[in-house]
Amino acid sequence: MRFIKQKPGRSLQAEKNTHRVLAGVLFILAFSCGFYLTFPDTLLKQTLTNQFEKHFPVQLELTEANLLPLLTLSGKQASISIPSEAMPFLQIESFSVSPKWLSTITGDPGIKGQLQSSPGQISFQWQKSGELEILGNDMPFEIPLATSPAMRIAGTLKTAAIETDVPIKKQTESLLEISLGNVAIRGLGALSGHQNGLKLGSLTLQATGRGNAFTITNFQTSEGDLLIAGQGTLILAAADPIKSRINLNLRVTAGRSADPTLSSLLELAGTKQADGSRKLQLAGTLANPTIR
Repeated sequence: MRFIKQKPGRSLQAEKNTHRVLAGVLFILAFSCGFYLTFPDTLLKQTLTNQFEKHFPVQLELTEANLLPLLTLSGKQASISIPSEAMPFLQIESFSVSPKWLSTITGDPGIKGQLQSSPGQISFQWQKSGELEILGNDMPFEIPLATSPAMRIAGTLKTAAIETDVPIKKQTESLLEISLGNVAIRGLGALSGHQNGLKLGSLTLQATGRGNAFTITNFQTSEGDLLIAGQGTLILAAADPIKSRINLNLRVTAGRSADPTLSSLLELAGTKQADGSRKLQLAGTLANPTIR
């Protein structure tokens, strides 16, 4: 058996690197403990809000925020809304955000966190280089429609998987797979015959993107008053998402539960296809879409 003698210089260098890592970890621990003991809650909430709104085009309202050891942020009762809308689209019961310590050592620091709202949660990871990953399940939501404040789209985020960069760059490649349940457009009870509004049931959205341009490969609803299927494009306005431009080619059929009034109105829309569906186009901005 042949033994290879290790060079002393290499062993000494490895030992020095180990000492540096340990010294760095001890420094971070000492710094975070001091930070935790002296950071005012009011300043913490304002700092967290400013940083969140700096990177994402939304407004954040915090009721309570605390700094725990190892620079872990936690809090309760938060809400997220679109800047131009007064009503929040996501209510958060509790949240926690902490550094990704291993990524800090590699030179690309990041954070990870969870947002919880009974019975579901959204988890995320974000690197300083821009990479963002979001996973979600069973999160209730309610989004006001800009075209009519009295109308809101509500439901439950059943599952979500999003991979992109924040901020989005020209070369950014994105992937979105979203599944919603119990979707309804509230404020359209007169058309649907239901007190809760126009029911869309389950909704599936799949899209890929490069830069701000997204291709919607699958948009489909089931179990609702309207059965919708389609594909199209979306040009994202990152600074103000509701100004994003959408172009969807849709095939729409009245569902089994559709009110006769709705079925009759659908017969007057779009172009009738061989399978009995109506071909429609949804175009314009998210804030002011038109159907023809």
